[in-house]
Amino acid sequence: MSNVDDHAARVSHIVYVLENRGSSNGIMSKGKWIETETLSALTLSYPEHRNFILGVLEEMKGRHVPYRRPPWALPEWFELAAGWFSEQLEGLGYNQVSPIEWIYNCPLASILRAHTTTGKLYLKACTTLPLFADEPLLTSRLAVLFPERVPRPLAIHQKESWMLLPDLGDPRRGATTQERGEIVDLFARLQIQSIQHVEELLRSGCPDLRPDKLEDHVNLLHNVDGTTYGVSETQLERFRATLHRVKELWEQLASYGIPCTLANGDMHLGNVAFYEGRHVFFDWGQGCVTHPFIDMGIFFQEAELDPEFLERYLSFWTSYESMGRLQEAWALAMPLSQIHFTIIYHHAVQHLGPEPEEMRVGDFEPIPSPRSLVSPQAQDT
Repeated sequence: MSNVDDHAARVSHIVYVLENRGSSNGIMSKGKWIETETLSALTLSYPEHRNFILGVLEEMKGRHVPYRRPPWALPEWFELAAGWFSEQLEGLGYNQVSPIEWIYNCPLASILRAHTTTGKLYLKACTTLPLFADEPLLTSRLAVLFPERVPRPLAIHQKESWMLLPDLGDPRRGATTQERGEIVDLFARLQIQSIQHVEELLRSGCPDLRPDKLEDHVNLLHNVDGTTYGVSETQLERFRATLHRVKELWEQLASYGIPCTLANGDMHLGNVAFYEGRHVFFDWGQGCVTHPFIDMGIFFQEAELDPEFLERYLSFWTSYESMGRLQEAWALAMPLSQIHFTIIYHHAVQHLGPEPEEMRVGDFEPIPSPRSLVSPQAQDT
């Protein structure tokens, strides 16, 4: 995908590249196939697309393939992944009843689905970017440590960063208020139980994103591009002016006795399922070791939970601090959670491509508001 923006008109043009995996008969009933040599003679509705189309044609010839392109965005990847998928299904005793489907694709992951006589199974291809988890390895380790809460991959391909997963059922986006409270309890227990396993998790593909490890990445945020993130230069200037407060806020948060532990990194109800009679947590591609509140702040916002559920969550941490101090730490952590995720997304934008502009439409949220970087306590100082 490539974007060509008309900033004056505020219009984005998106060009999709499709790979034909079947017969070409009938596909182009209202068009015709062209090659590089004939493209120059064509009049395009959007002339600015010409260079991009030429680039795609060159890639198809094996030339100038961007080294940062995700594997699943390269020709013939599907055949390779689907072949491994079918081999694993056969080896595990599953009978496939229809062709493998490609059901999800984004810059950070791709998912294939197979229908068998006993249900659906999935192949997830995971990103290998720095700051992201080695998801197959981490998921496998978590399934050993917490078998009741993390489903075990049925097979993994470590070199390709693929894993074969069972069908977990529908995500719990429509969970009742009572069920959401139960999910909060379960994840709090998982975080606390993970404290004693931090070093093991770090050896198992879980990145170390504790606040003191992120200072260099915060400095890189001074170079963010407003065009890529969809914000004005004025907003960027205000954003940069607040970044010097981040280290101070992290130091304040560290002064509370709350240990760093496992975070999902993308904690929301869409990554929770009810599987084989129990709630399970999945999608650990952004899993990391960090301050526990960094993860849960986003969850509480998206789940729209009442304040009583925050106190319920914080009560699990009262062996480390009083409720009053836990509430103070939570307030400090909220703006820092947005900085945490901004670092992750900025890193992804810079490492996927071939150009950062390819990441612009719909893949990542804009950078957080400058005001959100200042907690109530920090505003008073």
